[in-house]
This record gives sequence, structure tokens and C-alpha cells, in this order.
Amino acid sequence: MKDRPSFLGATWHSPLCNGGACANAARQDDWIAIRDSKNPTPFLIVSCPTWSQLITAIKSGRLTRPAPGRHDGVPFAAWTSDTPLDDADRLEIAFTGDLVLLRCDDEGAVLRFSAEEWDAFAAAVRERRFDADRM
Repeated sequence: MKDRPSFLGATWHSPLCNGGACANAARQDDWIAIRDSKNPTPFLIVSCPTWSQLITAIKSGRLTRPAPGRHDGVPFAAWTSDTPLDDADRLEIAFTGDLVLLRCDDEGAVLRFSAEEWDAFAAAVRERRFDADRM
């Protein structure tokens, strides 16, 4: 696997969201970074194919945030991914309460998004504003 870029000086793309708090993404070469605009470091870096799997899963409805109250009081949800289990470039997501969490297996960082932030990101994904070929 090629070395991951640093994303210094990257152009970050953002959905239109209230108060500027939302998920941002940037592309350098064959890599995509995602971060939380409220806390821009750390950020997660994945390959374009892994990013495309996430985007496709959101567009298809396979990664849809449950409606409020659908967690039956359980404080934690299981991590899930559309990336094969043996893929070193794995991106995982968990829906828990009013939070959406993203992580990569090989990194310690976990990004936390509110329901509103995730919904704004997902809406922008469906509008194709986060397609890798448009970034």
C-alpha cells in the first residue's frame, strides 16, 4: 500500500450545515481524509476505493442512522463496515444514541458526529458532493 499523504494544505469539502459543525473530507492522490470540523485533528485516511464503498453504502441506505428511540436504551451499538474483514484499509461505523462514530482498524482515532451532523453529511453524499471523482 502506498504511503498515505499528510493532507497539509488540503482543500476540505463540507456539506452545508448549521454553524459549520459537520463532517469534512479532502482528497490527495488516491486517498481521502475525513474529519470533524469542530475538532479537525485527528482525521481518518482511507483509500479512494474504501471511501467509495462508504459513499455507496450511504446512498443505498445500508448505512442509515436509526430513527430516534430505536436503540431501546442500549448505550452502545455494534461496529459495522462494508469493507471486507481482511482489508487493511477498513472503515467502520457505529450508530449509538444520538452519535455516529467512525474509525479505521489500524488507527486509534474515533470521529464522533451528532445526528444532525451525520444527516447533513449523508444528504450531501446523496447529492454526490462527496464522490471521490468530484473532490
